[in-house]
Amino acid sequence: MKTEDGIEVVSQTINNRAPAPKKKKESHLFRNMLILVLILLLIVAAGAGAFVWYALYGWEEKEELDLVNNIDVSDLGLDGYDGEGILNYDESYLASIVGYSGTSSEVKKFIESVSYTVTPDTDISNGDTVTIKAEYDKKKASKAGVKVVRDTKKIVIEELDEKDEEGYNYGSADDATESTDTFDDPEDDYSGNGNEDYTENDMYSGGGLEYVTMTADGKDGYVNVRKKPGTDSDVVVKLTNGLRVDVYDLEDGWYKIATGPYKGCYVHESTLSD
Repeated sequence: MKTEDGIEVVSQTINNRAPAPKKKKESHLFRNMLILVLILLLIVAAGAGAFVWYALYGWEEKEELDLVNNIDVSDLGLDGYDGEGILNYDESYLASIVGYSGTSSEVKKFIESVSYTVTPDTDISNGDTVTIKAEYDKKKASKAGVKVVRDTKKIVIEELDEKDEEGYNYGSADDATESTDTFDDPEDDYSGNGNEDYTENDMYSGGGLEYVTMTADGKDGYVNVRKKPGTDSDVVVKLTNGLRVDVYDLEDGWYKIATGPYKGCYVHESTLSD
């Protein structure tokens, strides 16, 4: 077809091919779906974990415990003399004085599981610092709902007596009279009524208390110290063999301890030696 100017106009399509459609980005869609599934799985896992934690431990506030606060030098079984002090502490007793007034059986079980170390525990002198360390299982603490706020304590030792020239010190027992008697001749110390025969178990003189120092010598490597005379009485502490013990008043095979943190308690004569 021509226009008025004689220019031919082409009216047909030069290229019959339609433009190619764009490909779908299938890989991107798959990746997005995978991410969404993973997010959902994480949410489900977190919820399940929270449910299990609540079932086991609940959301209660943790019980704060100081495992060493109530322990004093009197609880460590300190005995001996300046420069030769020895600690004979009872771990179960130290655990029993942890300050907990609640009723939770889990907390009580945790406290019972705590063990203690005290260093140094021999050759102690006045002025030395001993370190008390509570050892415990952190998983047990968490399960019991316990938060331990302190597990270590330091104590300076100042309570040890000094030996006199003869190696004894008799001035610290209840109702005792000072004496430098080394019992070389015990019969000289006996003051009876004139009708009794002397025995080496008589250790009273002039109404004042006198005592002898003996050595712990138990067959199992230690000596049981009991609240009262008799094997059915509670054991207060176990003294390691070799420890020197001041005793008096032998009755029915039982000595009474005269000095130290366990004075007034009893040990059997068969567990002591000169």
